[in-house]
Amino acid sequence: MTQFKKIQQMLSYDEGIEKTIYDDATGMRPACKGYLTAGIGHNLDAHPLDDYVINYWLGQDVEEAIATLDKLIPNWEVAGDNQQLGLINLAFNLGYTKLSKFTETLRLLNQKRYIEAAHALSESLWASQVKSRANRVLLMIGKNEWPAEYED
Repeated sequence: MTQFKKIQQMLSYDEGIEKTIYDDATGMRPACKGYLTAGIGHNLDAHPLDDYVINYWLGQDVEEAIATLDKLIPNWEVAGDNQQLGLINLAFNLGYTKLSKFTETLRLLNQKRYIEAAHALSESLWASQVKSRANRVLLMIGKNEWPAEYED
């Protein structure tokens, strides 16, 4: 399986796949008077997002997560394969601004102290908010293991 397929499988599991707009805090469709549209007048009610667009957006978002890691953990790619995937998941979930505030975790990751970084993350508000996702990400970062939940 290619790395992008693993990323797609992992993030699809953690984020879910929706073909229409939703509020990520509630999972509910936002209220509106007219039709939900995106881009240049694309009516999402009549034409929900297709797999091509969803995967294109995923590719863009993964590139942004990788750019975040390049800035905050310049040598992140020397980590094990599953550690890299866990870091991509973390950066995808938090984004640059929020992840940059995890100064102790970033210090440990930059020192390649992955077990300690995973422990520091486990004690964060983020971990208490995303619970089972955090457990999977911590397993990947701390132990370089691929969570069984991601398997088909």
